[in-house]
Parts: sequence; structure tokens; C-alpha cells
Amino acid sequence: MKTKFEWKYRYVSDGQIEFDDHGRWAIDCYIFVHIDKALPKYEWCKEMLGKKHMPVKIATMVQKGASNENVPSLVNKYCICIPSFEDAGNTGMSHQRYFYSNNIEDLKRIVEEQFEQMRTIFKYCR
Repeated sequence: MKTKFEWKYRYVSDGQIEFDDHGRWAIDCYIFVHIDKALPKYEWCKEMLGKKHMPVKIATMVQKGASNENVPSLVNKYCICIPSFEDAGNTGMSHQRYFYSNNIEDLKRIVEEQFEQMRTIFKYCR
């Protein structure tokens, strides 16, 4: 089963590339996790949300020039930082990896591929 990702713009309307009045811009990536099976401590959320699944934020994309930016690239406009197992033998889960692009859709695809790779790692661990 493939993970369903939901991308939501923060501070601005969906699809808007310009910053808000305070210079902020971000896009958050969420996955929906089954509360009973994975998050039993959050059972109280079922009643509040009226659903069996709870959104969990796994990544945030930022844009160069925004007041909340963290884009340490000279050539790319967008940046996203996610946990990575790229070098799992040496660093483990605490390792974060930055991805850069001038295209929002490219970064979304990269995050989804990286997350599916992490999911496979957890699936086959013992």
C-alpha cells in the first residue's frame, strides 16, 4: 500500500508563490496515521476529529527570501529538510538531508520517494 501524502500551503492560499503580508511562506507535507494502530495515546483525537486517522506533519518546504526561510543554497529557490537513512550505517535516524530545487513539484516528488524508502526500511527491520 502506498502512502497518501497531503501538501498544504501555510500562510498563503494554495498555489500562491508570493509571501504573505509578513513575508512568510511555507508548504507542509502531512501523512495520515491510523490512531488506534499507531498512535493509541491520541485516542482522544478520534472524537475531536471525528476520524480514525490523524494528520502528522513530516516535512516543511520553505522559499528563499521568506522571513521563515532556511535555504542555504545560492542557486535554488526552495528547500526542504527531511530525516534520511541515506547513510544509515554511520548516522542512523538522526541524520537529516536537505533537498533543493527551483521547482516545487520536484521537491514534493523527492520527499515522497524518500519517505517511501524510510517506510520500506521500517517494514523490513527486525
